[in-house]
Parts: sequence; structure tokens; C-alpha cells
Amino acid sequence: MPWVRQSCFRCGRNLEHLDLEYYQETLPLCGNCLNSAPQYHSLASVFYYQYPLPKLIHKLKFGRKLYLAKSFGYLLSKRVGDQNKPLPEALIPMPLHYTRQRNRGFNQSMEIARSVSQSLGIPILSSVCQRVRATQAQSTLKAKDRQKNVKNAFSVDHLNGLHHIAIIDDVVTTGSTVDELSKRLYQQGVKIIEVWCICRASLT
Repeated sequence: MPWVRQSCFRCGRNLEHLDLEYYQETLPLCGNCLNSAPQYHSLASVFYYQYPLPKLIHKLKFGRKLYLAKSFGYLLSKRVGDQNKPLPEALIPMPLHYTRQRNRGFNQSMEIARSVSQSLGIPILSSVCQRVRATQAQSTLKAKDRQKNVKNAFSVDHLNGLHHIAIIDDVVTTGSTVDELSKRLYQQGVKIIEVWCICRASLT
């Protein structure tokens, strides 16, 4: 399994080719984040999006193998629970547009979040974020087109003073989608946004 071992603290990019001793006293950051950091504060993932993860994620999303969401959520909770830092006040599953969720029958990010919530005791905010625009699937687009595709795709209701949130997602590639959602969360007063995902794909 392609477990994440050494990644950029901010965006989750693979840094396993670098000398780990250099980062003993500091948080590892990639060159992209040193020059232009993402909107969110940190990203934690369990796996890189390599074999057999694409097949397993496909089984979860399109084969209705919901037991995979429970297993993924447990592994994710172990990953973030070992970080020795304060946990967020609430979890926000990456929302699907209602038409896509109706056709699929469920939101895979919500199912993963349920397992994480059960393991870590963090409540889920299931309805404060909506995907208000039916965007094209990000996986069908080139990296340069993904940011434009999700622009103004989300709305966020009042969060009642919450300051520390974790967004739950299945796969993060360029980070355009979580970046856009993060912008909306900041507008509602959130101060710290973490991204917790099952897989971090290569930046293309």
C-alpha cells in the first residue's frame, strides 16, 4: 500500500525524496508552498493516489462498497490522531451537488467523516456547506482548469463561532476544490482549516 511517510505539512505533496534529517526541527514544506501556500493550513492524507487506491476509491464511490469508507475513516483517524496537536472543533465533509448525491445515493466524504467522528469524538457539520453549482468532475479536467471549474461553487451558513475546522475528502489532487471551500469558511470566521483526506494525488 502506498502509505504517506513524508509529505509537505501544508499541501501534502510527496517529499520522500528529500533528506528527512533536514526537517527534524521544522515542519516540512515543499517549494510550491514556500512561494504560494494554499488557503488551508495543513493537509493530512493516509495514502498516495497510487495502485490499488484508484480501484478502491472507485469501488466506494460507484460500487457502493460503503465498508471501505468505514475502514478508510478509521485509518484517517489514526493518521491525524497521532499528530500531537489540538483536534478541530468540527468536521465538514466535502459536499456534493444535490443532483450528484441523488444519483449516487450517498456522499462518500460524509461516510468517511462518520467513521472519523466515531473514532475521535469530533462532531460533523453535515448541512452548513452546500455545493450550489453543479460543476464538471474535477478528474476530467486539466490542473489549470480546475480552479475555474469550482469558483463560487459553495455556500456556507453561519458556523456559530467555530474557529478550527477539518474538511474531509476522499482524494485531493491540485487542491482547487478544498481551496475554494476554505475561502467560504474564512468568510464565516473560521481561523484554522485542516484538510483530512484518504489519498493525495500527484500535482499535474
